[in-house]
Amino acid sequence: SKHIYMILKNDRNGMYSAVLKAFGIDKKAAIQNNDSKDSTFNVTDLNNSSTSESSKSFTLIISEEKWAQIKPKRQKCGRNKRKYMSLQSGKWTHIFADKIWQQTKLPCAFMFKRAKVYIKSDAKCYARFKGMCNECDAHLIGLLYNKPIKGNDAIFECTLTRFSTEVVHKKKRQLKRFLREKVANELVDGHKSASVWRNEEAKQLMTFGDNIPPILYDATVLRKAKQEEIDNKRLQLHNTDPLYNLHIAKCTRFVRTIHNIGLNPFYCMYWSLEQQIMYKKAHKQDDNCLLTVDATGSIGKKLRLPNGEKSPHLFLYECVCVSELGNFPAFQMISAKQDASMISYFLSEIIRDGAPIPKIVVTDFGKAILIAIAHIFANCIDLRHYLQICYNIINNICCNNIPQCYMRLDISHFIGMIAKWECLRGKAPKIRQFFLRCLGQAYQMENFTVVHNFLKSVLIVTLSEEIGLDKSGAFLSSEIHLRDVNNVIKGTVIDDIEKDDDCDDIENEDYDEINDDEEILASDWTTLAENLFLDAQEITRNSRNGSIVNAYYNPEAARKIKFLITYLPLWTGIMRSYFKRGSQIASSSFVEAEFSALKTRVFKNQLPMRIDKFIIRHLEYLE
Repeated sequence: SKHIYMILKNDRNGMYSAVLKAFGIDKKAAIQNNDSKDSTFNVTDLNNSSTSESSKSFTLIISEEKWAQIKPKRQKCGRNKRKYMSLQSGKWTHIFADKIWQQTKLPCAFMFKRAKVYIKSDAKCYARFKGMCNECDAHLIGLLYNKPIKGNDAIFECTLTRFSTEVVHKKKRQLKRFLREKVANELVDGHKSASVWRNEEAKQLMTFGDNIPPILYDATVLRKAKQEEIDNKRLQLHNTDPLYNLHIAKCTRFVRTIHNIGLNPFYCMYWSLEQQIMYKKAHKQDDNCLLTVDATGSIGKKLRLPNGEKSPHLFLYECVCVSELGNFPAFQMISAKQDASMISYFLSEIIRDGAPIPKIVVTDFGKAILIAIAHIFANCIDLRHYLQICYNIINNICCNNIPQCYMRLDISHFIGMIAKWECLRGKAPKIRQFFLRCLGQAYQMENFTVVHNFLKSVLIVTLSEEIGLDKSGAFLSSEIHLRDVNNVIKGTVIDDIEKDDDCDDIENEDYDEINDDEEILASDWTTLAENLFLDAQEITRNSRNGSIVNAYYNPEAARKIKFLITYLPLWTGIMRSYFKRGSQIASSSFVEAEFSALKTRVFKNQLPMRIDKFIIRHLEYLE
């Protein structure tokens, strides 16, 4: 009996077909259990069933378009490379899982076995697949009896067994191969976050009351897929070592863009040929073309050093060209070292690569940047030398030795620095405004004598405890100078940017800015500031016993103003007429705007990131 059974089961010599033909039985009907078939099957049918484990059949319809994507191909298997036909691997499982959810709402994350295709004429079916759920142990078998013809859908007759409604399904199908690439491209090209993409998919896949589909992937999986797409394909970063990736990029894609890379301390200098050409053109055509130089932090994660320690904070230094032709970033460097020698090296490499020395440079009060600019661009020994040359020019000691580059401090940084003075904290707004308006007005002055007399009056007012009238009814010197100062600053309005203690960030902690606690540069400006301060003190001694207490009395502020006078050529306009270029008010807002655009629009507040990713994405943005 077993021998006969095997003959009929395998239809040897056509015996099984002959029996069916003799009794007039359709071959498909004999195999298929039509009594249990239900094309409108839904998981709610099982939820309403009286038993926790149910068996159900349903029809799975694959559209002609989807079938074309997974149509059978000849595959090779094993060491002997045995050939067989099956649906296209890496594609069909995702399409089937998607259709199963859409048509049945089954919460199972089925693991499918390869879908074999039988092309022999005597085969029982054309294609067959199996699926299993690891959570409820459900088994799914699907059969396609006839090869789909053009214009028709592929219809699989599916049987589900051992499905349990009592098991809570939490697993998701793996996002891999073809579908992973497709989803990652949608996330990257559509500029979508994982949560946005997930919400859009949920809206398409789910209705009110549905379980979470096994094909609705977690946000962490989506983010990882997006990251892999960006790193491996878009940025071509195939290694986790940022220094290795940068070296490969320098030798391949960015061979003329990444100029220098250093290991200890880390630095990377980069600018494109197009940036350099644009800068040369702007420098040639616009006499007032200037460079704004500044640095910002919080852009890259610290590097892991061989000894296990982490590198210092990484800063992005950027030179933005401002001209009639437009404003654009020209040169960039990322460095873990923030001293004058490193910045000087960066600026010297710019010149060595053929860029002309800028006519004007606007920057903040960063000591290292100022020293480097004075040395490389102004062709001076250091900042003290630059200041001394300016003093000699103003006092007609030597008028032929004008530096090659006109250095000027940014107005916003300058006013912001004054607003943060500790001696002005907690003072009444009118008192704070007085000092801001005085120094803001001095910033715009271009005549040395006018600036000298004005600052002397400000120092006298700041050092005087009393104003008003003396005992004889005559005006005190402090009162006279206060009125002179008020006449000058009348109508001047400056926004007060009071420092918030909670706003300190990495840049303010690590960026080396000149302050009055440091050793003052020994120059004739130092002597000038000292003499001006002593003259003001002498006058204030004769301004005692006044009728009014001076609200502007602030010896600490006077000491800070004295310190600023030693850098007078940098923050006032007294050198403008000698260089014959530049504007009354200098601003580096263009480089600040570039930093803001990078952090918010280009990198979408995803900083800090691994430094090789930042540099390559920054280069792609610049291109």
